[in-house]
Amino acid sequence: MVDTLKEVAEQSDDEITSTVRDYAQNVEVILGQKGRLAAHAKGKTIIMRTLHPETTNGLGEKVEAESDFTLISAAVSGGHSGAVQRGIRDAPVHVHGQG
Repeated sequence: MVDTLKEVAEQSDDEITSTVRDYAQNVEVILGQKGRLAAHAKGKTIIMRTLHPETTNGLGEKVEAESDFTLISAAVSGGHSGAVQRGIRDAPVHVHGQG
């Protein structure tokens, strides 16, 4: 057991999946003092799922400017009913910095 995301990051082999509610929570778990970037690990992947694409791009630019991480954003629609309600057929996946 660990107490912080920083400790998780220090022990992870490849990636961390971040699924939190809003921008402020994403900033805390990624950029906070006990967050993902505080581990100073190299080449790991952050997967985020709940932010608007423009917000994710801005956060991705900050993350990648301050680290060697790649930010991948995979949209969460609220399950099948949320996807239907929003007219989403295929949820987009975006690797920041790669189009």
